[in-house]
Amino acid sequence: MRRIVLALSLALAACGGDDEKPYDPASDNHGLGYQFDAQGPRGLKLRFAPRFTAGDRLANPATYEQAFDELQTCSGLSAPVPPFVIIQPSGTLPDVNGLYYSEPPLIRIDEPGAFRHEALHYLFEVNTGDPDSSGTHADQAFTRCTSGTP
Repeated sequence: MRRIVLALSLALAACGGDDEKPYDPASDNHGLGYQFDAQGPRGLKLRFAPRFTAGDRLANPATYEQAFDELQTCSGLSAPVPPFVIIQPSGTLPDVNGLYYSEPPLIRIDEPGAFRHEALHYLFEVNTGDPDSSGTHADQAFTRCTSGTP
């Protein structure tokens, strides 16, 4: 009996401990998970359901990869395509049409026209280390390069 108690005590003492880490929102894609509906030829992962269906042009990741190429040309900045884009139902983001998250990079939009704007934040972060954290959008690229739907 004494051996059983000792064995159970040792087993329970091994649970938890130093291997547990505090919750890190980046480890689950900012609380949104890593599920995606389609992946583009250069790696952009796109979650578009329920907003679009697979046959819609705006449900094709290559559409966003092409828009990203155009944005790079216009802005003079370059980076790999953004790794993850989530398109939500219209009006689901409070007071904005898009958000950009760092670490890991994520573009979240509820209007496809917001893609270029949020992708420009990504380009600034990759190239300068700052996605425009002041929120001033002072760079002329925000005016010159971000209009239009992909």
